[in-house]
Amino acid sequence: MTIVASAPQRIDLVIDFDKPFTAHNPTSFILESVDGGTHVRWLMTGEHRGVAALIFRFMSMDKLIGPDFERGLERLEAAAIA
Repeated sequence: MTIVASAPQRIDLVIDFDKPFTAHNPTSFILESVDGGTHVRWLMTGEHRGVAALIFRFMSMDKLIGPDFERGLERLEAAAIA
């Protein structure tokens, strides 16, 4: 994971995966001030090629990685409150 840019409203990074498939995924945390705190959106993009493209055509990325995103955002919230 490499941070490639940051500003008060956004942090951009790249996450490179080796397993289960090689992938290069641009990722962003978008920060928006709201009453009582900050709303964080976590976005990840990327392309699937080869076998991964075939597998992910039939799998929901939301179901596959969504729980990890939610857990990460919960941990971010806990760390921000502490």
